[in-house]
Parts: sequence; structure tokens; C-alpha cells
Amino acid sequence: MVNIFYNLIFLLLESCFVIFLKEKENTYEKTYKLYYLSLKDPDIVYAKNILRDLEKKSRNIMKFYQSNLFEKSNINTSISAIFENLSSLYPNKDIKTEQIIDKQLLNEKNNRSMKLISVITKELVNNVYKHSDATYLIYMLFKEGDSVIIEINSDGANIEDFKNIKESRRGVLLLNLLIDSNSGNIEYKLNDNVLSTRVVLE
Repeated sequence: MVNIFYNLIFLLLESCFVIFLKEKENTYEKTYKLYYLSLKDPDIVYAKNILRDLEKKSRNIMKFYQSNLFEKSNINTSISAIFENLSSLYPNKDIKTEQIIDKQLLNEKNNRSMKLISVITKELVNNVYKHSDATYLIYMLFKEGDSVIIEINSDGANIEDFKNIKESRRGVLLLNLLIDSNSGNIEYKLNDNVLSTRVVLE
């Protein structure tokens, strides 16, 4: 029985290895076709599909490292990683960023709270990169009594952007539900072209 068990394990590992090699082979083939398309008759649609697939995989890799690699690090490391990942994801956006984190939170041991802060931070900062023409972004994370506060100030917003935030039925709405379900609240303010976001987490 023990020998049969070991053989089954070996077969399972071998099957996984074969699948892995097959996937690598498919990736190589796609990359080869992308870079060596015929110059006389390029298949633009096929190339776009490959690029979309690669972009999706890149995003998944970024999310994996963001969720796992820094899971046991302090909040300062996690927030810095989020900013670095997002700035590399939007290379055409030249946004000067400043991060101010309360020293009281650097040694926080509540992993669930720290992960929640990281998820909210990622969504808020991503929205600035993705939807605004910001030139700067100031991020502040601090304690206020028994609450943790996230404040973000960035320029490059307008009345239409502010209206879209208020009426959003997708990402912003889901973010609001996440914050609300964790006994928190979020508030947006627009002053000229500066958008201020304040999140309070109990």
C-alpha cells in the first residue's frame, strides 16, 4: 500500500510537471508569434489578444506579490510596495508621491487590520493613477484616538471626476461597501482641482 501511495504521488507530480512544461511551451509560442509576425501581413488582432493576456498575467503577478510577499512585513513596507507597484503599472504617469505614516502603526501586530488598510490604500491610490491627471499625491496614515485615519490629497481632479466618484456603481461603490462593513466611513472633498479623501476605520 505504501508503494502504491508513493507511486501515485510520483505520477501526480509528473503530471503537474508536464502541465507546467506545456504552459511554458504555449507561452513561448505566443511570444514568438507576437515578435515574428509577417511584416507584409501583420495580424494586429492576434497581437492585441496576446498583449491583453500578458497584461492580465502581469496584473495577477503584481497582486500575488502585493498580497503575499509583504503580508508579514510592517505597514510601511506594504504601503511603499503598493506605491512602487502602481507607479510601474502606469509608467506614463509622472506623479510625485509623499507617504507620511504614524510611528505608532509601524509595529502594529493586527494583521487583519493592516491588510484591510493595504487593500483600501491600493484601491484609492490606483484610482488617482488611473482616473486623474495628478502631478502629486500626499498619503497620510495615522491614529486618532481609537481610529485609524487614511488621508489622500492629490491634484488633477475636476467637477466631473468628483461627480463620477459620487455616482460610481463599480469600484468606488465596492470600496465604500468594504469600508462600511468594517465599521468605517469615507469622505471626499474637492477644493479647486485638489481631491481630498479621508477614510476613518474604527
